[in-house]
Amino acid sequence: LNRTNYFETMPGHELELALRLEADRMASLLPAMTQEKLDNQRDVVKNERRWSVDNQPYGDWDETIQTLVYPAGHPYHHPPGGDSASTANLDSTLVRNFYERVYRPERTTFIVVGDLAAAQARRAIQSRFGTWRAPGVAAPLPSLTAQTVALPTTKVYLVDKPDAAQSVIQIGWPGVDRRSPDYAALMVMNTMLGGSFTSRLNMNLRETHGYSYGARSGFTFRRVPGPFTASAAVRTNVTDSSLVEFFKELRRVRDERATNDDIERARAYVELGLPGDLEGTTQVASEIAELHGFGLTLAELPRFAAQVRSVTPADVQRVARKYLTPDQATVVIVGDLSKVRTSVDALGLGPSEVLEVKTLVR
Repeated sequence: LNRTNYFETMPGHELELALRLEADRMASLLPAMTQEKLDNQRDVVKNERRWSVDNQPYGDWDETIQTLVYPAGHPYHHPPGGDSASTANLDSTLVRNFYERVYRPERTTFIVVGDLAAAQARRAIQSRFGTWRAPGVAAPLPSLTAQTVALPTTKVYLVDKPDAAQSVIQIGWPGVDRRSPDYAALMVMNTMLGGSFTSRLNMNLRETHGYSYGARSGFTFRRVPGPFTASAAVRTNVTDSSLVEFFKELRRVRDERATNDDIERARAYVELGLPGDLEGTTQVASEIAELHGFGLTLAELPRFAAQVRSVTPADVQRVARKYLTPDQATVVIVGDLSKVRTSVDALGLGPSEVLEVKTLVR
């Protein structure tokens, strides 16, 4: 839904050289979309998915919880990198048509950051991309309007990894629009909850109980709101206890108003992180690209900083109650089910279902 390509060059004429190479690469994509290469890429997707799920100790489960949080028909229900099921019927004609309908000049923005005049950048871009034309009609994009997805109750999904020394816990639900007026308060709230080393989740599971090397939480912001997730890898024998602590902290930030000192530390953490996002040319370009994807400009940054400074304990509790839904969550637990399932089910978080690894690889 939002693709960004970056390249860095040295000053002067090398910008034009880099643009020429990028233009040549784009022009060569269509001729390269042969059936043979498509078949090879299909195998790559399948093997990467299998490696992620089978060969890593605990796999890349971010895509799995996203698929479970969002129902069929939602743009985030399917893995963004595809899988063997979604690529099985693709041929070179379908891929070419997709490319021509999605990769288009009217949807392209060039962001150039460096020691050069705007006119120089325009001339260089125009010389290489000025003749770019795309045939046909552009594919429609998902609306920026938030798509509300309601989870009726908490559901637990279990994935068996026999003999695993740890369990991976992920808790999630549909997230928030990046352009929400509550964005600053959400960032402060999540910093306190699980967005920093001294967050409540990390201090609880890592420092107080020693269940995990680290616990975290965060919102994923995309064109259509991505998920909120809280996660940690924990020792197998404390999987149930870790879940208790996760849900205790998720409810505490809703039920108890934080102290002024807690909010001040979180506000400072968020605001002091902004200069690092603008430290070099790559960081500046990345920040502009991210803001542009949501229809925002660099003017958003000082506005955001001012909003962060004005966040109060009441604001944090308000957004926690509005956007954190621990009673309507998707919970994914990956571990040795022979050792953890009985105790997890005994918590009564919600109905549970075992997912076969082979269905995730597909």
